[in-house]
Amino acid sequence: MQVTQKTHAPRQKEIWQDRVFHWVIMALIVLVLVITLYPLYLVVICSFSDANLVTTGQVTLYPKGITLLGYNSVFQNQEIWRSYLNSILYTVSGTVISLAVTIGAAFTLPHMLRQWLEAMPEGADVKSYKAAQGYEFYNRLFELERVFEKRPAEKRLR
Repeated sequence: MQVTQKTHAPRQKEIWQDRVFHWVIMALIVLVLVITLYPLYLVVICSFSDANLVTTGQVTLYPKGITLLGYNSVFQNQEIWRSYLNSILYTVSGTVISLAVTIGAAFTLPHMLRQWLEAMPEGADVKSYKAAQGYEFYNRLFELERVFEKRPAEKRLR
C-alpha cells in the first residue's frame, strides 16, 4: 500500500506590515480587556478587604486586611433576602410570560400568513391586495416578495 502525502497550497509569505498590524490589534484587545476587567476585579478585592484600607486607597492590586465582615453584615440584613426573593420571582415570571407570548406568536403568525396567502385570488397584484386587506405590515415583517418568489411558477403573482 502506498502512502500519499497531501500537498498544500504554498503559504503566502507574511510581510512585516501584517505582523505589525496583528501585534497592534492584539495590544488593543489586551488593553480593552484590562480596562474592562480591572474595575470588576477591584470590586471583588475591595469586598474582601478591610473597609478602612479601601477608603484610604491602599487596596489596588490585591486584597489587604482580608475580612468577611462586609458579607456578614449584608447577609444578616433581612431586607436583602426579601430583595433576592423578589428578583427571583420577577425573573421567573418575566421569563414564563415572555416564553408564552413568543411561543404563541411563533405558532399563530405563520398559520395566519398561510391562510392569508391561500385566500389571495390567483393573479392578484400583491401590493394592491395587501393594501386593500389592511395587511401592509406583513410586507415589513415577513418580506412577502421573497415568499412569492419561492412559490411554484404557476402560482407566482405578477
